[in-house]
Amino acid sequence: PLRVSHSGIEPRTGRNLSVYGAYQPDTTGAWTDYTVSVTVDRLLSSGVSGAIWVRVGSPLAISVQVSRDRLQVFSGDADEQELVGQRVLTPGSSHQVSVAVSEGATVITVDGNTQMNLLAKGEVGGVAFSAYRDLTRRTWPGLSAASVVAGG
Repeated sequence: PLRVSHSGIEPRTGRNLSVYGAYQPDTTGAWTDYTVSVTVDRLLSSGVSGAIWVRVGSPLAISVQVSRDRLQVFSGDADEQELVGQRVLTPGSSHQVSVAVSEGATVITVDGNTQMNLLAKGEVGGVAFSAYRDLTRRTWPGLSAASVVAGG
């Protein structure tokens, strides 16, 4: 559902309101120590957002969702998520997001500022990206400058 190129990750065209894609699940699925970084851009309305998922495949997966002016962090799976925290961000059409995962903590940084530090219990899991929009006529957010680094 996502097109990956040298310039970034973006949803394929279509009438969906959300798309989701895992990153190398066979390779990253057993990781417990890694950092995911991405710039979420084209946040032209509050109804558009992009998310990084960590610990994919675990009931305790974390979804770090960023919109134009808000960070929301959810725990759960794609079908059942619970909001565990949110922060107001300085409004912008793009935000740099980094999620550092270790056996003891998940640290979420947006635009260079640590926004949240969640306790972890050593669950293994991989990485995924998703994009959301509230209306099909809205432009999808983009995900650029993505990197996934094992070992923090």
